[in-house]
Amino acid sequence: MFPLLCAILLFAVGLTLLAAEFFIPAHGVTAGLGLLALLAGVIACFFVGQWVGLSALAAGAVLAPVGAASWMRIFPRTWLGRRVVLPPSAKASGAIAPRMAPVRVGQTGVALSAMRPSGVCEFDDLRGDTGSRNKLRIQSISDFGEIAPGTRVRVICFADGRATIRPV
Repeated sequence: MFPLLCAILLFAVGLTLLAAEFFIPAHGVTAGLGLLALLAGVIACFFVGQWVGLSALAAGAVLAPVGAASWMRIFPRTWLGRRVVLPPSAKASGAIAPRMAPVRVGQTGVALSAMRPSGVCEFDDLRGDTGSRNKLRIQSISDFGEIAPGTRVRVICFADGRATIRPV
């Protein structure tokens, strides 16, 4: 009777330590101890009987992946999971359309401030469908070095919301 009681206690301690890993910031130490306790519980089941140990080992081999998959699927929907797990990104869900760049590569404009190496440039706004030419001021970065205000510049690339420019 003692090995069976020991196996039950080891399984209980192992599951408790695995659950505590979520709440205690121990960097995996409590999870490791929990897994060791579960393994010791399986070994204790072998002391009860060969078939008891084998069935405990088979149950652990089947229930561990099923339990982990269920946990990953159900936990983000719980009260605590909504506060801990980040929501899906907007790109993955397709909720936000990609933002159109305000200027195009090869477009020319004028540097309004000294570019050392970043500053403000003014370009024609080509985004409208009406054909009107409004001025658009955007933050730019110089690929060439320092550029004086009033210099004509050309966009060579557009990345991270900033146009990279060179003097014409």
